[in-house]
Amino acid sequence: MKAAKYLLPFVAAALLGACSTVGGMPRGQQTADYKMEAAGGVQAEVGRSAANSSYRYGFGIRLKNAPRVASVKIERTRGGELGVVFDDSRHPTTATKAWQRHADGTRSYLYNNGDGTFDWIGQTAARKLTPQQAPWLYQAGTTHQQYRITIRDLQGRETVLVQDTAIPPEQKQAILQLWRTSSRSR
Repeated sequence: MKAAKYLLPFVAAALLGACSTVGGMPRGQQTADYKMEAAGGVQAEVGRSAANSSYRYGFGIRLKNAPRVASVKIERTRGGELGVVFDDSRHPTTATKAWQRHADGTRSYLYNNGDGTFDWIGQTAARKLTPQQAPWLYQAGTTHQQYRITIRDLQGRETVLVQDTAIPPEQKQAILQLWRTSSRSR
């Protein structure tokens, strides 16, 4: 059985790094209606080996003026396998209490911030932490990626945000160290 290890410092730094200026991390893109709160952050579930461990990229969008949107589509445009990593246009995200699971393995929900705003939260399908499925983890230096996020509102208007992300070597080492520690303790 896998032990879920949620790397709070890592996840916080990686998820929130998209909107921070600390350490040269890219700032979260925003418009009058939306703000990228998190882009390309990593949530890892660590098992005994890379093949038994998985990760998901996470994304968070502050919906400044509406409790939900018609759809969100996220495409990686640089720094890894290019293409669509999330698209809920066929089954828009409406869940507010738990993950809404999509047929392609992605999941999402709407989070009520309690101040009249909502966050759309989404994660890619799980991938193994192997060199084949997570080459960024085994590459030296900071991994830079870019995502195009297309948000369609309930009136059909589309907003496109282009978000750069960075995963520094220290965060990669944190995952590898947790994996090594986890495999030794079993």
